[in-house]
Amino acid sequence: MERTGTDTVAAEVQVIACGPLAFVTLPGGGLTELGVAVREKSPFPQTLVLGYSNGNGLRYRWKLGEKARGGYEMEVAVAGTNECGALLVGAATRLLRPIYDESGRPRR
Repeated sequence: MERTGTDTVAAEVQVIACGPLAFVTLPGGGLTELGVAVREKSPFPQTLVLGYSNGNGLRYRWKLGEKARGGYEMEVAVAGTNECGALLVGAATRLLRPIYDESGRPRR
């Protein structure tokens, strides 16, 4: 990536559970579809997806295929490959599943 001078950028994804509510923090600003994808895959009844968390300047992320269509600042404000959004959704889902307890309480 031109902006960072590297081929890859480490990105931190965090999840925090509070009863039936989960918080997912992602770096940079995700487009709406990214938050929707995380919520759809979350086992929690309520999931809030928070962008601009965890630093490292990923800028905007998008869902699979969006970069190829162009659109909202896809060339000037977006860092990463077409798969970046899908990778972050997958990471969030892998973190959410093991801490969910169907009783509505996070696992310890």
